[in-house]
Amino acid sequence: DEDAPVPFVGRGADTPGDEQTLTFRWVVEDVDHAGEEYTHTFTDEGTYIVTFIVTDREGAMGSLEVTVRVLNVAPELEAQLGPLTVEEGDELTFTATGIDTASDQEGLVFSWDMGDGTVVDEANGVHGFLSFGEYTVTVTVTDDDGAEDASTFTVVVLEPVVIDPPPSDPDGDEPTPDDGTSWLLYGGIAAIAVIVLMIVLWMLVLRGDSPEGAEDVPAEDEMVEEDYVVEEYHMAKEEEGRPEDGDEPSS
Repeated sequence: DEDAPVPFVGRGADTPGDEQTLTFRWVVEDVDHAGEEYTHTFTDEGTYIVTFIVTDREGAMGSLEVTVRVLNVAPELEAQLGPLTVEEGDELTFTATGIDTASDQEGLVFSWDMGDGTVVDEANGVHGFLSFGEYTVTVTVTDDDGAEDASTFTVVVLEPVVIDPPPSDPDGDEPTPDDGTSWLLYGGIAAIAVIVLMIVLWMLVLRGDSPEGAEDVPAEDEMVEEDYVVEEYHMAKEEEGRPEDGDEPSS
């Protein structure tokens, strides 16, 4: 597996005179490493050719190739999402972490498919659903070799509760609900009218006048006396126009 150490051990044989002078080296990923033993760590998956070379003092060489296949280690996902039951517009929080080999850890990529057409390419964040219903949320972690791990959550978004207004009375028999503002308005108008009337009456008292029309109505005894004077006046006029005894009326 990637990031796992692989030990290599090689031996060489030659004539008794050259055997003590033999040199050894390992060629791994185009890099020479001297010695009969060498340990190498492959950080990426793939197939590698490792060559072991032995050389005597005259420069004669012998070699051996070894094929090493390195496998990728898939990441492991740990994720949290909540709350799983929300109302429209409420935000829920999501977090995700991945565990992988040391060489792949920094390159992990996270993606949240919220199930409503929204995809968030972040490990952590918040999201709100705008419509009620049931949503399947999928989070995925992927390493640099394309290996991935995923988890799913089910989120329920509640339908908003609509409170219907009270039914109206088409015949007008039932009184219309009042929040008190109409009483306040009518009471204010009545209070203003009373204040204005009191001011007018107070001004009339200060001026010594009586209300309009009061002086035009004579007292009962004054009316009787006035009628008597008028009657005497008419009788006097009749006496002036009547001829004395023996006088001829003028023509």
